[in-house]
Amino acid sequence: MGKLISIEPKKLKPSQDYLKENTVKFILTCFYENREELLPPVPIVRHDTENDVFIAIDGHNLIAIYDLFDKNIDVYVADSAEDELLEKIFTESSREGLESRKLELKEKYESVLYEYKKLKRVDINSFSDLRNKYSYLNNELVAREFYKQHRKEYINNYLHNITMW
Repeated sequence: MGKLISIEPKKLKPSQDYLKENTVKFILTCFYENREELLPPVPIVRHDTENDVFIAIDGHNLIAIYDLFDKNIDVYVADSAEDELLEKIFTESSREGLESRKLELKEKYESVLYEYKKLKRVDINSFSDLRNKYSYLNNELVAREFYKQHRKEYINNYLHNITMW
């Protein structure tokens, strides 16, 4: 069975080479407007015991922002593609959201090992490397200034039109 842990984002590894701009903007808005209760659900990761690393299955955008702020993040460490504990942990999710997460886990559990190794070959070894592909996420000061410039737009787009996860 999987488990929830709190971990430093620098100990997590990405399995995709992109972030979703609108999701990142939403997460930044939640942090800067003190609306963290609206954040996406806990990311799901896999522990690669051979290399002793935790690889993200989902939640890349959220992990990247926690990495930006250098804050520990709670993650769910799945132990198989059909983890039994998933439903008990994500009881707050809608039925549709839960089914979507279970399907994503099933589809990506095995492939994240390959995707992580592929990213290492192109020098994306961490969430910091992934963040640095986006100039406005290079550091917290730059992100805050970027947010301030677009604050009104973000609040209108991301807090007034909330879609719960």
